[in-house]
Amino acid sequence: MLNKNWQLYMYNMRKTYFIYVEIFFLIFLPFMAFASYINPPGVDGLNASLGKHFKEKGIDANNDGKLEALIITVPVDIKSAGTYYLLGSLRALSESPFIGSVDRTITLPIGEQDIELKFDGTDFRRLRKNGPYTLSVFLGGKNSLESSDDIYKTASYKWEDFQPLHIEISGSLFEKIIRNQKSNLIEQLEIRVPVKVLTAQEITADAWIRTVNNVFIDTVSFTHFFPAGENEISFKFSGLKIGMLRENGPYIVDIKLTKNGKIIDAVNPAYRTKKYNFTDFIRGGSRFISLEKWVDRGVSSFFAPKGKFTKVQISIFLEVKQKGKYSVVASLFDDSGKEFICAANVALTEYKTGVSLLILNFSAKTIAKKGLAGPYKLRYLFLFDEKGFLIDRLEDYYQTKAYKPEEFIRP
Repeated sequence: MLNKNWQLYMYNMRKTYFIYVEIFFLIFLPFMAFASYINPPGVDGLNASLGKHFKEKGIDANNDGKLEALIITVPVDIKSAGTYYLLGSLRALSESPFIGSVDRTITLPIGEQDIELKFDGTDFRRLRKNGPYTLSVFLGGKNSLESSDDIYKTASYKWEDFQPLHIEISGSLFEKIIRNQKSNLIEQLEIRVPVKVLTAQEITADAWIRTVNNVFIDTVSFTHFFPAGENEISFKFSGLKIGMLRENGPYIVDIKLTKNGKIIDAVNPAYRTKKYNFTDFIRGGSRFISLEKWVDRGVSSFFAPKGKFTKVQISIFLEVKQKGKYSVVASLFDDSGKEFICAANVALTEYKTGVSLLILNFSAKTIAKKGLAGPYKLRYLFLFDEKGFLIDRLEDYYQTKAYKPEEFIRP
C-alpha cells in the first residue's frame, strides 16, 4: 500500500515537473528573450531619449532678407551607439495646418547629441500661415521608441519672411461677370489672379469653384508659358453649371499651380466671391422642374408576394425647351444621405418640347438587402443631352416617405 502511494506520489511529482518545464519553455523563456531584446544587458531602459534644449535658426544663404530654410536642432541622449531614425513634423499653431516633415536616419555614438532637421522655406511660403509653428518628434531605434507632440514652439515668423516661390499667386484676386447678350443672365463668372514669376516657365494652372458647404461646381484647367515678371491668370467658370446647382453664393475658389505634376503653389481657399442668387445665372434648355410635385410610391408586380413591393418609383418632372434626346441618372441614399443604396436611370429617350413626366425605378431587392428603413434621399440626379453633356443636376432635393425593409421583396 505504501509502495503504491509512493509510486503515485512520484508520478504526480514528475507530471508537475514536466508541466513547469513546459511553462518555462513556452512562456518564460520567450518573455526573457523579448525582455533581453528590449533592454539588453548593460543598458538601463531605452537606448535613447529626447532632450529638452531645442534650438532654431533661419538660413538666408544669398543675404536677400528671405529665408531659404528653417533649421531646428533636436537634442537626444544616446545610451547605446547605433543607427536611429528621427522624424520631425511642423504645423502652424494658429489653425493647425500641416506644413511639412523632415526625417533622418543617422548613426550616433554614445552621449548627448544634437540632430538638425532642415525644413524647406517654400513649404512655409506656400502655406501662407504665420508662426509660431509647433514641432512634433518621433525617435526610433532597435531598442528605442519615443514620440512627443508639440514638444517645441518656434519664434513668430511671418510667411513673407521665407523665400518667394519661382512662380506664385501674389496680390489681390478679383471677379468679373460676363452676361449673355439676349437674356442678360450671367454666362461666365471670371476670377482674375495676379501671378508673380521669377523664372520664365510653362505652368499648368487649375482652379475649382465650390459652395461654402464644399459642393463642387466647376473646374478650369490650362497650361501656359509665363514670362518672368508680373502676370495675370483668368479662370472663367460656367454660369450654366453654377445655375443648375441651385445654390446661392458666395462661392469659394481654390487654385493650384503645377509643373510636370509637382505642386509649385496652391491656395485653398484662394478667393470668396460676392453673394449671388443662382437665378442670376444662365440656365440650360431643359431642366428639372416642379420639385414640390415629385412623388414616390412602392410598386408590386403580379408575381410578388402579397403586400411586398418589387420597386420604389419616384416620379419627377422635366421641362424640355428644345426637342431632343435626354437621359437621367439618379442615386438613392439612406436618410442621412451618407450610405449609398442603389441607382436608377432613364435611358436616352426623345422628348418633345413641354413638360414631361419621368419615372425612376429603384430595385426593392437591393433596398431590402441593405436592410435600411426609409425615408430615403434622392441624390446626384443628373440630366444629359444626347451628346453626353451635363445640362442640369440636383444634389439633394428630394426625400421619400417612410418605408420598412419588410415591405420589400427579398433578394
